[in-house]
Amino acid sequence: MYKKNGKCRLIQRSIMLMLMILLEINVSFAQKIEHPEWGFKDFPADSVFYVRELSQIAVQTAIFKAYAAKGGTVYLPPGIIKVTNNIMMMSNVKLKGALNKDGSRATTLSASKYLFEGVIMARTGTNNTTVENLIINGNGIDGHGIAYVYGPTNFLIANCEIKNIGYTKIDTSIEALKTLADNPSAILIWSDKNPAKNFTIKNNVAKNYCRHGVAIHNGQYFIIENNYFENGSMGYDTGGFALHGEILGNEVVDCIFGAKIAGYDSEGIKDIIVHNNNHHNLDETPYYDPGYGDNGWSTDSGTALVIQGNGKGVVVKNNILSGVTVEKSIAFWGKAKKDAIIESNESMPSPPFKKAKVK
Repeated sequence: MYKKNGKCRLIQRSIMLMLMILLEINVSFAQKIEHPEWGFKDFPADSVFYVRELSQIAVQTAIFKAYAAKGGTVYLPPGIIKVTNNIMMMSNVKLKGALNKDGSRATTLSASKYLFEGVIMARTGTNNTTVENLIINGNGIDGHGIAYVYGPTNFLIANCEIKNIGYTKIDTSIEALKTLADNPSAILIWSDKNPAKNFTIKNNVAKNYCRHGVAIHNGQYFIIENNYFENGSMGYDTGGFALHGEILGNEVVDCIFGAKIAGYDSEGIKDIIVHNNNHHNLDETPYYDPGYGDNGWSTDSGTALVIQGNGKGVVVKNNILSGVTVEKSIAFWGKAKKDAIIESNESMPSPPFKKAKVK
């Protein structure tokens, strides 16, 4: 009898193992990027420049040298580098922080004054750049973490931790909440004319930021993948004029909204695929923005996903979208409900995020 039971247990375990393997394979297939032709494409940066000092001047000098060499990789030392002016990225330059033996990030860029255009920034005409393996600490000073503005192309932002950006949600007075609409984001991609093209933002952590984890206004051919967003106004926001983008594998926790996909006219959104993301444990702090009706206050706080305006070309599938109530899994503004494709998403009520007690 024991031998029989032992064989049965062995068979059961084998079946369980096979099911687990199959399940893992299915999940990996489900999370596979559907449009690898979009996003960042790697480029040669063979010249190497090591920064030996914990100095912003030394960092910027090395970036200029790499640019002058027609491409290079700048390696930063472990430690804290105080930043008093924007660190300007240049074309064909890779900027990499140091890693500890356990793979954790060892280089911190610490803002010590107002830096509205970002601790790190890139502007028009900047092509082929990467920012990797950095901790960016805004120290609660008003200013973006990383800002790529006015149409840079082909860039990668990966494996960075961006925290304490702008004023946090601790102050919930009406006047303080109104300032959230104009306060900064962890990562900002913005342009009023030339779009940013071919970029990838992946494997980053954004915590304690004022507005967006990732904000995209006028971006094309992009991938937002496997990022973690906690304690901001929302995880990610396409903000309008977003074309050909894939958003997958991201987690959003303790934000007022999970995310927003927005288009302002008939050409505002096209080919935006949102899949395999997890938005949960959101909060219902009131949210103010002058664009929300007559009084500027949104009634959709605690909603896992907001689709605004024109929803043509938006596909939302295979996500876990847990608003504070079942009804707040997805909110539609304008024509989005009629035009967007919504399929195979899980919706469940999710209580507000429980913060750890400060000891």
